[in-house]
Amino acid sequence: TATGGGGTGTASVTTTLPSMYDGAHPLKVQTVDLAGNVKTSILDGTGQNLTIQHGGTLASASVATSLQPSDGLGFAMDSAGDFNGDGYEDMIVTATHGQYGATAGNASDFYVLFGTQNGLPTTANIDTLTSAQALHITNVGAAAGDANIQGLVASSIGDINGDGFGDVLLASALNDRAYVVFGRSAATPSFSLSTLNTGSTADGFWIDNNGTGGWLGSDGGGGHDYNNDGYADLLLGSGDGNSSESTPAGSGGGGMYYILYGHAGSGAAAWVNLEARPAGLF
Repeated sequence: TATGGGGTGTASVTTTLPSMYDGAHPLKVQTVDLAGNVKTSILDGTGQNLTIQHGGTLASASVATSLQPSDGLGFAMDSAGDFNGDGYEDMIVTATHGQYGATAGNASDFYVLFGTQNGLPTTANIDTLTSAQALHITNVGAAAGDANIQGLVASSIGDINGDGFGDVLLASALNDRAYVVFGRSAATPSFSLSTLNTGSTADGFWIDNNGTGGWLGSDGGGGHDYNNDGYADLLLGSGDGNSSESTPAGSGGGGMYYILYGHAGSGAAAWVNLEARPAGLF
């Protein structure tokens, strides 16, 4: 209601708000009369907040914990893109089992948690999530090297094979290996990286250290198209590459990196396990 020299009246004002996160937002109304006088009112009383809620149950946070001793859940985390192609962004998180004093080789776990209209799942035991909520990846029996602790690096790498699903990278300098895991629409309860020991599959492929020195998988990522061919590309670092341990011997740990360019296709017909050597990926 507005009161002026001509009397009292009401007015209806419509405005378009910018994109806003779910939550309660205080409203501020500012009015200016013909004489230029400004009056500001903050509508922050009970029931006067603007509530934004996109179709789901309003929640302040999602929380997940592990009940495995010395599991190390949350060591590495990143977006997984839209891993299952349902229109919601997903997340990857690792549990390396590399806690100081309680390390365990080939015991690392990795989880792709699926986003929903309510966000990510909350659970007191991440290992109880269903295939509709997450993909559980294990490292049991995966042949590699060093301490066999995997998942120090976890990253979205975009859609490296052009099938419309987000793909992810798992890597570790304490395993001297990196894994590319392909996104998929089918609900898969779990699989082990050991299934890739003898060759690439529809689940993904690995890149193994062979004569670069140490620390292959010290970092990695992707999601960008460096050669503008329409496919996301993969970045992989070897922080001690080209070292005195290289074959042939290098410059004392000068370091190396690789860029693997994306292309169409999935499975063994389009991708193979690779060896990282000083001269490139083979």
